[in-house]
Amino acid sequence: MKSLILFCSLNCIAFTGFTSFANNLTINHNSYSYLLKVREIDSELKNAKSFTDIRTALKSIAHLVFSEPGDTCKPPKDSDYRLICGDLVTKSKVPGDEAEFYEYIYEKRLLHMACVNIGIDSEEIVKKKVQAWWEKYKTKCKCDSITFNVPNGSLLKFAISQSQPEFIDILVFNYNLDINFVDPADGRTDLDYLNDQIEILKGDGSSQGTIDIYEKYKRNLITLGAKPSK
Repeated sequence: MKSLILFCSLNCIAFTGFTSFANNLTINHNSYSYLLKVREIDSELKNAKSFTDIRTALKSIAHLVFSEPGDTCKPPKDSDYRLICGDLVTKSKVPGDEAEFYEYIYEKRLLHMACVNIGIDSEEIVKKKVQAWWEKYKTKCKCDSITFNVPNGSLLKFAISQSQPEFIDILVFNYNLDINFVDPADGRTDLDYLNDQIEILKGDGSSQGTIDIYEKYKRNLITLGAKPSK
């Protein structure tokens, strides 16, 4: 089916030029980087001097047109999860020239694992890819640290333990990801974990300031749609 679509697409390109063709795609590509890529491919087609040049341009077209979620993304390794856990600890931000796409390294790494083509995929395709990846691997995203009281606990809980609730904000606001799954490590959801932590803080004589911080995290989670397991 895709071969047929691509064949028809190439006939359209032959008559109208790739820029005109791309501008009429039903896929919602609005980014400046996407437009630059369209113009680059258009230039490649117009200046092609050999079959190899044409083949390269056609590969670029196929990638641009059919850039969508699928099962071709390689499964992440345990070391990939550990890198995101480390990013939450360091709270590292991306260089200024990448700030158009994301703010923190952990978001960049997550999109890379979900096989997102930054600057080429539309917002809709990016969201679909990340959602598909998250549904497949969310219970496998684990962190383990001496500063974390849930051994091999979920990435979400680790983010809270490292005072990085912004991570959960990004997952929900940017990609509408599920934050209510039960963590296999302790059988608890993210909100359960926060409720447990607040009770622990109250019981061990922690300062009211610290308790207030976790209460704020809890209110924010509930606003994002977080629910207890029971």
